[in-house]
Amino acid sequence: FVDTETFRPREGAGLRAENGVGRDSLVVLCVAAVKRHHKRVDYLVQEVAQFQQSVDRPIELVVAGASTGQTEPVMSEAREVLGDNVHFLLDQARERMPDIYGLGDVFALCSLKEMMPIALLEACACGLPCLVSTHPVVNWMAGPGGEAVEMEKDGALASALQKYLDEEYRRQKGRAARRHAVENFSKEAIVGQYLD
Repeated sequence: FVDTETFRPREGAGLRAENGVGRDSLVVLCVAAVKRHHKRVDYLVQEVAQFQQSVDRPIELVVAGASTGQTEPVMSEAREVLGDNVHFLLDQARERMPDIYGLGDVFALCSLKEMMPIALLEACACGLPCLVSTHPVVNWMAGPGGEAVEMEKDGALASALQKYLDEEYRRQKGRAARRHAVENFSKEAIVGQYLD
């Protein structure tokens, strides 16, 4: 389950300023180990860059996650492609995570298969629309607040992100994500399922 009281929608303006993220930027957030394999952060970087080139508003990518042996080359490539529009928040304290979700406007997880990524539940509980692969597990987890994207295809995520420029659409999907998390993955919901 996810603690839906701790992980809930919150304002991220202060944290944006603290991390050099533009106040008016559309922020794509990813919470995952910073690596190519499995989490595919390199794919995410390329897709955000492609998306950024197709729009006339500032787009920024924030990746919060654990350092790995692949982190340095991924970060170097990301800065080469996105410049100042990419931010890495490495090895953050667990208690900071609810605020970090407040940085994002939309959440993207690019792994093609997952067991049950807790970060996805946390993002949903924080009211972020979630773009995930077509894998059934992540689609079940994201529910109506998510969108299945054929992440093995170049340009698929960049294309899917276009509709999230619409603030009302983003809010609608975010509310659906939050509702889905509370109804299906809150402590109360999960304990009730166990008891049943």
